[in-house]
Amino acid sequence: MSESKYLEQLMSYFLALVRERLVLTYGIPKGAQYTAEFEDAFHRIFSENEYMMPDDLAKRHGMNPSFVLALREVLQQVDISFDDLKEHVLAVYRSMMHQLVQGYKAQVVGSADSWKTVVEYTKVGNQNNYDNDYFNLEYVVESENELGFDIKKCMYFEIFAANDHPELGPILCEYDYILMDAISEWIRFERTKTIADGNDRCDFRLYRK
Repeated sequence: MSESKYLEQLMSYFLALVRERLVLTYGIPKGAQYTAEFEDAFHRIFSENEYMMPDDLAKRHGMNPSFVLALREVLQQVDISFDDLKEHVLAVYRSMMHQLVQGYKAQVVGSADSWKTVVEYTKVGNQNNYDNDYFNLEYVVESENELGFDIKKCMYFEIFAANDHPELGPILCEYDYILMDAISEWIRFERTKTIADGNDRCDFRLYRK
């Protein structure tokens, strides 16, 4: 599948899940109306910020803040709170990631060394998504019981800031816990700093239980 086709499918997936969430929350007439408005806002915001997305990987990442910005814009008309917006966003991501999370958890459960599986999975995920100029990932510790890495740049936060909504950055920080909570039986996850909270890095630390 070409990357452009993948991006089209990803955008369509966001739209389907947002519709499901909005109809569930606001009922069919209003949910359908908000979904149509969301689709227009999503495409517009993504297009307006495409100058910050010079390649296909950046465009894939750019979907995430565009999604949050579009949903915030549409739900302003119901005076949505920050916490309610965050819950809508995370509900969409939980649905989107359900199969991935369950598959990952099954791999950990079925492995001879759960810690080794977590480390390998994390490294592959980092290489595919964050070990690049958009996030500037750096490993700082790796031992038998700990894996630590820092992200020194955040494309998500840069897009939020460019759109005058840096306060939305922490919403996407919560995304990480969807995966980490699924494997909390085997690892302890800590993060004490994030760029979205004004720090110079996001510090990710995984510990063997």
